[in-house]
Amino acid sequence: MSLLFQGELCAEPNEYDDPDVVFVGKEMITSIVTELENKSKPYFQELLNEVNCSSDFWLFDSMFNFLKSAASNNNAIVIIWGG
Repeated sequence: MSLLFQGELCAEPNEYDDPDVVFVGKEMITSIVTELENKSKPYFQELLNEVNCSSDFWLFDSMFNFLKSAASNNNAIVIIWGG
């Protein structure tokens, strides 16, 4: 999952040492979708609980559906993180 947040290409780190924009290529999206499918949904919920971000878990299903659609359509994506 960390691949989703780092991407294959990224902008310079911001003040939180995270990039504001990342590029995720077709192959990387496919590997992320495979990981999401192979591990249980509660596994990822527990990961968010451990970093005190459980309130963001409501995004999981829509994120998974978006990534699965991108993978099945052989698309790359650009993610712009809001601060």
